[in-house]
Amino acid sequence: PMGTLTAETLDPAQVIAGRIFDFTEATVRNEPLRSAALHAASLARAAGREVCYAVNYRPAAWRGQSQAEIIAIQRRACAAADIVLLNREEALLIAGTQAIEAAAAILGELGPRMIVITDGAAGALLWADGELAHIPARQVPVVYDIGAGDTFHAGLLAAHLRGMDPQAAARFASDAAALRISRDAAAPNPSFGEVLQLGPLT
Repeated sequence: PMGTLTAETLDPAQVIAGRIFDFTEATVRNEPLRSAALHAASLARAAGREVCYAVNYRPAAWRGQSQAEIIAIQRRACAAADIVLLNREEALLIAGTQAIEAAAAILGELGPRMIVITDGAAGALLWADGELAHIPARQVPVVYDIGAGDTFHAGLLAAHLRGMDPQAAARFASDAAALRISRDAAAPNPSFGEVLQLGPLT
């Protein structure tokens, strides 16, 4: 099982098989998986692959660890990544500030080239190579909001891998999430083409 994976048992060929190594908060909560995930990120970077870290923080899962310890680990994971995706509350916690713009700059100092901070109906804040941009949310009727974050995550990386610049990729991810929440639970996730068909915001 994944929870018993160690840095020593990692297969480097599997780590670098894709164009992006993508890991999330669940992999850094506890040892030995934490060391394995961070080692895998290091291997990926050394091989010229991009690394994405999605925070998706679940406080109750970090049993026996202080908030200071958790923040330190989250910052290590952010520093290991080229792309960081997190929500407003996570960004403020990890950065230790009350301003979302300041949080983006603080996290950017850790080393990522692109940071996307989602903020619900307010849209998202993009930090890319030192520049900030606001990505407005597309307003849609909310039918079922479970899975919006995962859809944003998938959309961001799909658009990035297609060669979109950071602002276009974040726009695409936001639109993908909007389509997801406008559908009921049984509906399929939006396709790449469906998201593109939405066109620009007016």
